[in-house]
Amino acid sequence: MTNNQPSSMLSVLRKATIALLLLLITFAFSLWLVDPVRSANSDFFTFWLAARLVLEGYNPYLTDIWVGGHHLYGATWIPNQTFIYPLPVALLFLPLGALPLYWAYLLWVWILEGLILLSLCHLLKVWPLRFAQAYALLFVLVLLFFRPTWLALAHGQLSGFILAVLAWMTFLWSQGKYRQSAWLLPFLFFKPNLGAPLAVVLLLYLFRKDRTSILVSLLSGLFLVLLGMLVNWRWIGEFWTAGETKMLGALGSSPTIWGMATVVCDFQSDCARWLGGGTILLLSLLFLIWFWKRSEHLSPLQVTSLAVCFTLLSTPYTWTYDQILLLVPLTTLTLSLVLQGVRFMKIALLLLGIDLLAFFLALITMGMTYEIPYVTLPLLVTLLLGWSSFRKGKIAGTEEAAA
Repeated sequence: MTNNQPSSMLSVLRKATIALLLLLITFAFSLWLVDPVRSANSDFFTFWLAARLVLEGYNPYLTDIWVGGHHLYGATWIPNQTFIYPLPVALLFLPLGALPLYWAYLLWVWILEGLILLSLCHLLKVWPLRFAQAYALLFVLVLLFFRPTWLALAHGQLSGFILAVLAWMTFLWSQGKYRQSAWLLPFLFFKPNLGAPLAVVLLLYLFRKDRTSILVSLLSGLFLVLLGMLVNWRWIGEFWTAGETKMLGALGSSPTIWGMATVVCDFQSDCARWLGGGTILLLSLLFLIWFWKRSEHLSPLQVTSLAVCFTLLSTPYTWTYDQILLLVPLTTLTLSLVLQGVRFMKIALLLLGIDLLAFFLALITMGMTYEIPYVTLPLLVTLLLGWSSFRKGKIAGTEEAAA
C-alpha cells in the first residue's frame, strides 16, 4: 500500500499538469481567435444581447428592442430583426450576458473548445480502449484543421454545444443508460434547424430501446418551456414567428439538398422549393422506414451518425459551422475501417483529405453569397459510411468491437 502511494500521487500530478497545460493552451487560442473589434458583429452577439436584454427586463422578440440593442452596443451587422432562437437559449447565456461583451465572447469560445474536446472524449470512450488511444491524437489534429471547427469557434456558434449533447447521449446509450440520457434530448432544440431532424431519428431509436425514456425527454422539454414562460409567457408564439421568417429567408441558400435543388433550378425559388421539398420528402420517408426496420441492430454510435448525416442533408437551412457535427459520423467511419483491418496511414490520409476538401470548398465559395458547395462534405461522409457498410456487409458497430 505504501509503495502504491507515490505512484498514485505521480499519476494525479501528471493528470493535473496535463489539464493545466490544456487549459492554458486553449485559453491562449481563444485570445488569438477572438477579436475585440468585431465582437459586436459576431454570431455570439445574438446570444449575448438576448441574455443582456432578459437581464434588463426586455423582450428580445420585439423588433424595436432587438434592433435598438444592436445600435446601443455598437453592432453594425443586424442579420435578423428579432431574436430567432428559443427563449431558454437566452437563459443559458444569462451568466455571460452579465459580463462585458468581449470577456463574455472570450469565455464562450474557451468553453466551446472544452465542449468540442469533451465531445471527442465521449465518442472515443465508445471505442475499444486500444483503438481509442491509437487514434485520439489523429482526431485532435483532424478537428484542429477542420474548417467548420474554426468557423464554429470564430463565430461563437451553438454547434459545439449541440455536438457535446449528441456525444454525451451516445456515450450514455453505449452503457445502456437510455433514461439517464433522455433529459438531454430537448437541448438539441436550442438550435431548432438541427434539433428537429435529429430528434425525429433519435426518438425513433428511443422508442425501440426504452419507451419510458421518451417520457423523460418530454418532461425535460416541458421544464424548459415552463422556464421560458416564467420570463415571457408568450415566447413560444413569438419564437415561432421569428423562426418561420428566418427559415423562409434562408431556404435554398444553405449547403443541403435544398441548396442543391436551388442550383439545379438555376436559383428559381418556386422550382427549388418544389424540387427540394419533393426530394427531401421522398428520401426522408425511405430513410425513416429503413431506419425503423434496422434500428434494433444499430449501435448508438451508428444511430447518432445517421441522424447527423440525415439532418445536415435534409434540414431547411444550415451553415458550414454546423458541419462540425460530422465528427460523429467520422468516428463511426474510422472505427468501421479499423475493425475491417484498414491501416492507420490510409485512414489518416482519408480524414486529412476531408480537411483539405473543406479548405478547397472555402476557396470555391470565396466571393459567393451562398455556401451551397459545402453540401459536398456531408454528402461525401454519408457515401463513405454507406461504402464502409457494404465493404464487409455492414458497418462495424461498438458491440461487435467489444466482443
